[in-house]
Amino acid sequence: QAALLSSVCDQAARAAPRMSPQHIANVLWALGRLGLLPADSLLHALADRALLLQHSFQPQEVSSMLWAAGRLGLHAHVPELLHALARQASLLTGEMGAQGHANCLWALAALPPHPYMLPLLHALADHVSVERLRGVHRAQAHQFLLSARLDPALHALLPPKLAALAEAHGKEGGGG
Repeated sequence: QAALLSSVCDQAARAAPRMSPQHIANVLWALGRLGLLPADSLLHALADRALLLQHSFQPQEVSSMLWAAGRLGLHAHVPELLHALARQASLLTGEMGAQGHANCLWALAALPPHPYMLPLLHALADHVSVERLRGVHRAQAHQFLLSARLDPALHALLPPKLAALAEAHGKEGGGG
């Protein structure tokens, strides 16, 4: 199976310069779903193509890529991609549905806090209603709120609305 995965990743790296935004998002999502950090050659090929196409990404594609980045710890491998994704997601947050918002919140909880997250945090504060989220999306939002409450570095980046939600989440015991 390792040889097959290596072959698939090599083929994906060769195809990356021709991939559409959806293809890039699908590859990263699949790798994240499997929990497989691929070779740097594939990551850099995908990141290079994504950076070139960053303004063409749809909201779901950006949020899926952020989710994969959090799942795979991509901040240590392709930080420039994370900065671009967070910036693009902040512009598209108003067009995202519950899954997109939840993916972004979960990614922000999973990634190390950094100032590049500020525009996305502010956009999410303006557009997310945790009370309206259901099922797995609500669980992802609660994980973000718990992380925001327990991680002083993340908490320091929160806009007032999200900081208040994180504090209320702690007082309520994270229920809901």
